[in-house]
Parts: sequence; structure tokens; C-alpha cells
Amino acid sequence: MRKLVFTKELLEDYYINRFVEDLNSLFIIENIDNAEYVKGFKTDLHYAINPPILPRLFFMMDRSTNPVTSSQEEAFLMNDRREDEDEVLFATLISFMFASEGTIYRLTGARNEKEVASCLSAFGFPWLYPVTRMGLSDFLSEFQDKLSIHIKEEVEAIRDAMTLVVPYMSDKLIPFLKKWDNGSFCAKIRFFDTLSEHLNDCISRELTVFYRSLFYEHKGLSYLSFTQREFDEYYKKRFPEQLCNYFSDAKFKGNYLLILDVPYDNNKRWEDGNPGGNIKDNFMFATFILFFTLAQQSILEIAKESSEDFHQCTGWPMISSGPGGGPYLHPLYMLEYAGLAPMKYESHLLLEMAKRYFPYFRQEINTILNGNVNSTKDIIIGKRFAEAIKNGNGARIKKYLDKEEKSIQELLTKWPTSSANSLKQLLEEENIPIILDYK
Repeated sequence: MRKLVFTKELLEDYYINRFVEDLNSLFIIENIDNAEYVKGFKTDLHYAINPPILPRLFFMMDRSTNPVTSSQEEAFLMNDRREDEDEVLFATLISFMFASEGTIYRLTGARNEKEVASCLSAFGFPWLYPVTRMGLSDFLSEFQDKLSIHIKEEVEAIRDAMTLVVPYMSDKLIPFLKKWDNGSFCAKIRFFDTLSEHLNDCISRELTVFYRSLFYEHKGLSYLSFTQREFDEYYKKRFPEQLCNYFSDAKFKGNYLLILDVPYDNNKRWEDGNPGGNIKDNFMFATFILFFTLAQQSILEIAKESSEDFHQCTGWPMISSGPGGGPYLHPLYMLEYAGLAPMKYESHLLLEMAKRYFPYFRQEINTILNGNVNSTKDIIIGKRFAEAIKNGNGARIKKYLDKEEKSIQELLTKWPTSSANSLKQLLEEENIPIILDYK
């Protein structure tokens, strides 16, 4: 969602010229005893042929029963009135309308729905039927689809727009309330001077409750999350570009990236340890490199002659430290050599990433080790690789991965309290070879 910009001029233009039309487009409104009541939502397709609001909602509907022509759709997409700002302003004004109706209903103390409905209908707010039985957060939760609120950025945009809407609408609503019915509300609402502030606090609180109930998940102080969705989004969208940028000297070889040197001077990067520019991406990047190094070494250990086929099958990078260690550096030392080692106080985060995300890679590699060539990047090469790991090699590779994954996790657990000043020194203190034996 692009960054939305709200101005008083935009708000005023929308409220004066389009808000009432949009109300009538979305709601079924009936006049009963000189008061307008919202009786429900217009959900049938025929209401949406030329909708002034909520384009995402209506145009996602099945058009087969009432098709929209290409010219209509083009006009729809080009019309400035369908901009995201209008949608957010509509939802924001509805939120203000709901909050003001409920607040005034409670502050009058009369519990006379008809009187309050008549007053606010005269102002231009049709009476919303749930105001007497739910708060704004409940209302937004129940009708978020109807109001086209689908992602957290849209709630944040409503919050931003509300900083303009509350004072703008309060300046119109409060004088109207004071004069309505010869000032009959003046004795009932004794806090006109603070009504705007009261509305603002109420709306802000309720929007926060709504946001937290649907979109907020506590992620600790680092604000990292560990989900399949996060993994997929990063793996497919951001990791490939970051991999090429961080190891800029690397070259593609068929389906995979061939990284021949990992230090900064070979790759001309200004800084180490910041491939993604943020905490989450940096830790995910380091976790991926750690596993890819481990995976390639499992193949080098068990089926070295099929190493290149493995990379062509998976599309995973072939990572070499450069002259001397080549692809044989211990995975944690390879990470350190590439400028991706965690600080001691960061070790638990990398450990948590490894515990959460290694299984996703294991599932992918196990599929290939089990002989499913349809999941490979190249089926012909996949069949050749499958042939090479017959007779127990696939099982031995899995066993190697199990053993080394456990070892890496144990080392990351020891690292924060170790007297070692580097991961290389930690490996030496643990009597673990920093370079695998060549075969």
C-alpha cells in the first residue's frame, strides 16, 4: 500500500462532495419519523456497477451476472474519486460518525434513541443500528470487510486521517448540537468544551483495540517473527537480491549462484553484517547462509561427485570461502569469514532462527533425497542426482545433517558465555576442525 497523504482541503472536498453519496451507495437507509436509520449494507452486485467507494470490495465480486465493460473499468481505475485516500476518509468518517453517535447517546443520559437519532440525522449522520450495543472497535471488527479494512496499513491510515477528521468534524458538530431543537441538548451535554477531546480519546483508544485484536502479535524487543509466511516472503522476494548484492563478485552458473570468495574485499561491500538493512532480514540472511553451507558440505562429505548436480537441482548457492578453505570451512566459521557472525548477545536470536527455519530447508532437501525429482529445478539433472544417492547415500546425508545441525545449535548456545573472542576460537576450544577434511 502506497503512503497516503491527507490534507484539510482533501478532507473538505471529500466530505462536502462525495461522503453522502458514498453513504447511500453502501448503506440501506430508511426514513422513519423524520430520522434516518441505517438498516443494513447493500451487498448485491447491482449496487456496485458504478460504485463511488470501496472499489476493491466490489470489483472482487463475481461479474458474470452483471459484467463490467472494459471502458467502465478503465474509467473506474482512472477516476480520482476512487483513490485510496477516499476509501480511508470514508472509513474514517464512518468511524467518527459511529463514535459520536454512541458518545452523545451516552452523555445525554436520556437513553432516548429516537431523539438522538433525529438530531444526528438532521446533522447528516444516519443512525447506525449497533451504536447502543457495541463500541467502535467491535463495529470495525464486525464490518471490516464492508469498510474495506484488510491490512494493518489501512488501520494506520485511518488513524492518521483521524487527526484531521476529529477537529474538522467537531467544529461542525458541536455548534450544531448546541443549537438543535432550541438548545435542548445544552442541559443534557454539560461538557461541550471537552467533547472534541473526549471523542478523540475514545476513537484513538478504540482504533488501538481494533488494531491489536487483528494485526498485532507480540514479537519481543527485537520485533522479529518466525512464521512460514515470513520465511516464504523473504526467501522468494528479498533474499535473492540481497545475496547478489552482498556477494557482488559471485556469478550465476546455470540454476545457482557460484560464490567463490566471501570476504568483504572481494565483494567490495562497504560494511559487513548488514545485507538487508534491518534486523529481521540480516538474521534471516545469516541463517540461510549457515544452512546452505551445511547442506553443501553434507553433499561434499557423502556424494562429492554429485555436488554440482545438487546445486543445479536445488538452486541453492555454492559457497566457497576463497583460496585455502574453499567450501570446507566449518559453517559457523564460514559465517564469520563472510562478516555475518552474531555478536554474543545476538547468538540466541540466530539460534532461534535456525530452530525455526532449518526445518523448512530440510523439508525441501529431504524431498529431493527421497527421489522426488519433480520438485527440482532441472528434472534431467534431478534424475541423475537421484541415481547418485541411491544405495543409502540419501539416508547418510540426512544423518549427517541431523548431527551437524545439533552441533551448530549447541555451539550457538555456548557462544554467549564462552571466553572465546571469535567463533573460530570457540571451534578450536571445542576441538572441532575449522576446515573439514578434504576427500
